[in-house]
Amino acid sequence: MQDIVEQACMILRDGGVVAVPTETVYGLAADSANDRAIATIYELKRRPSFNPLIAHVADLETALLIGVFPQKAIDLATAFWRPNHPSHRPLTIVVRLKIADCRYRPSQSLCGEETRSAGVEPDSNVLLKPSTESTNPQSDCDVYQVTERIVGRRHVAQAKNCTQRTTRAEHRIHEPTDFRELGIYKISPLSTSGLSTVGIRVPNHTITNEILRNYAKPLSAPSANVFQQVSSTNAAMVRAAFKDKIPLIVDGGQCDFGLESTIVDMSGEEECILRVGGTSLPEIAHVLGYAPRLFDSKEGSARDRGVQATSDEEWQKSPSTGIKAPGMMKKHYSPRLPLKINVTTPPDNPRTAFLGFALCDYGQHNLSRCGDLKEAASNLFSMLFALDDPTKYDAINVAPIPMSGLGVAINDRLQRAAAE
Repeated sequence: MQDIVEQACMILRDGGVVAVPTETVYGLAADSANDRAIATIYELKRRPSFNPLIAHVADLETALLIGVFPQKAIDLATAFWRPNHPSHRPLTIVVRLKIADCRYRPSQSLCGEETRSAGVEPDSNVLLKPSTESTNPQSDCDVYQVTERIVGRRHVAQAKNCTQRTTRAEHRIHEPTDFRELGIYKISPLSTSGLSTVGIRVPNHTITNEILRNYAKPLSAPSANVFQQVSSTNAAMVRAAFKDKIPLIVDGGQCDFGLESTIVDMSGEEECILRVGGTSLPEIAHVLGYAPRLFDSKEGSARDRGVQATSDEEWQKSPSTGIKAPGMMKKHYSPRLPLKINVTTPPDNPRTAFLGFALCDYGQHNLSRCGDLKEAASNLFSMLFALDDPTKYDAINVAPIPMSGLGVAINDRLQRAAAE
């Protein structure tokens, strides 16, 4: 294992991307502070730039160097971020960035033609600062501009409107070569989609946790699949999605949970569950002493309703919209074939695949014949992947899943996968 860990760390230090296993799904990992590496992730996944990435860390101590954790967030992390312990749960906590107000220039290698094409002349004595009119006042617009052609950022005109040129002398911003000398880790604004918040989690997989300990810096790692397609829960699915585009795929076997982490927003005055997942709502309520509200895009603000957008082009039509965390979009986790859920009758067409659950079983694949929701969650994406074969089938029907425990998260994934 040590050879794999060392190889992964070497690729990450060189600005590369590594596919790593976790207890939830496989992820595409890159140094959270490396703008180019993060841009590569967006490019590989064909992921819209307004959809932020989760920072993965080895422990709570590292997380505290990234975000501002209120006591309740620390309580959740202490309860659930316990790798190799039975009480560990897949939980992402969204908090405010510790360096949201620190400005920095992208590396000089980024300040070439991309910068000029965005209408910004590279200048070692000039910083670009968002204006008060910016729809995202915490964003680093200079980084957005120079990476526009890499990950499809905002229109140049919009980016130019939200910036003003200010000299280093005017603001006297201290820019250390290593932010850790200030007791903080820098996270690329590409990784946070320019938000002043960041989602952080501690995974639970022997190999990936060892990589995190050896690399000793945060790794941004979204699921290892093409955007909106089925998440990868084994190395073969990652290879099928990206072929030879990734220098290293760490094969850690089948993922235990098989569903992404629960995401809880602790960055504001009111806690909110942004995405249901591997940590149940009762478990969170037990730690907090109450149940936080569930995010509802229908009741959200104009910014919240950005979950309806599926591309940078759609997002640009409503530039004030956005999302705080992955997995909040209306359509996600989708196979190529049409998906119909809550089907209780056998298919009347041999080219319609059926994914069963418990006694509702009309095909070769059943999420769990004994009705075990944990087994069903672990099998969900791999079985959808197996049935998503246009040479054999034209559509996929899925049996009803109980809306209790992990069934809430399974139904969430299926509803998004079936969305048009």
